[in-house]
Amino acid sequence: MCIIAIKKKGNPLPSESIMETMFKNNSDGAGFAYHLNDKVIIQKGFMTYSAFRKALAKVENTVDMHNTSMLFHFRIATHGGVKPALCHPFPLSRKIPNLKRLYAQTNLAIVHNGVIPIEPKGDISDTMEYIRTNLVDRSNKCSEFYRSKRQRKAILAEINSKMAFLDCNGNVYTVGEFIEDNGIMYSNSSYKERTFSFSIFDDYTSFKMLCPVDEGYIVSGGKMTECEFVQYYIDRQGRVYEYEFEFDVAFQIPGTAYNVNGMPALFDEDYGIYMSIVM
Repeated sequence: MCIIAIKKKGNPLPSESIMETMFKNNSDGAGFAYHLNDKVIIQKGFMTYSAFRKALAKVENTVDMHNTSMLFHFRIATHGGVKPALCHPFPLSRKIPNLKRLYAQTNLAIVHNGVIPIEPKGDISDTMEYIRTNLVDRSNKCSEFYRSKRQRKAILAEINSKMAFLDCNGNVYTVGEFIEDNGIMYSNSSYKERTFSFSIFDDYTSFKMLCPVDEGYIVSGGKMTECEFVQYYIDRQGRVYEYEFEFDVAFQIPGTAYNVNGMPALFDEDYGIYMSIVM
């Protein structure tokens, strides 16, 4: 379900091989954003790796990359299909034409990895719908909502996935757990070449709707573990799953999930998300 890569100021770009791997593993379109002269520049809609690399090379030749923060996004399509306009990043806007622009100068760029439990209107994606409704509403109440840890925690509870923001000062703010590797932050491990052990997961993986146990605890083998960082999930039958961030899959584990009141946790389809399950 896509990958986000974050290069902060002072760090090099991901290597050429990693860039190619991210596109190969998430091949439904790519884009990037960077800050320049108190603005955020968004370029997206690259449907081939060569087009993506050519556009990035132009930026490398004109911008001080060492002192520039960047967001990269490589997409696997869910809602809306495979279209250049549905690639990330997006500006913060309620207007669909603004969200679809392949080039934009703005004050904030947004990228997302996952599936948001929201019903998009028309031919847009779930991310676009969430931005034009929920995030714009947050911005109207607090213009720099993304800087607040409390606000980002609330966003995590709503989207149950990962998101990143780049502002016009080059500051990056994240929602959800990211992997840091050689100074670059990744939203999952699809920046790596698929190894033999990873392909074993492919052979025994299916998709299933799971509901996060955000507040509460898991009792397994006589041990109680508090639920945090959307690590534990349940299915409709109450079976418990533990999410493995490195491989972006969930494993069923023995045990029972309880809410903060000590009652068995209940599956809520409104917060359900389809995840890869290792059988």
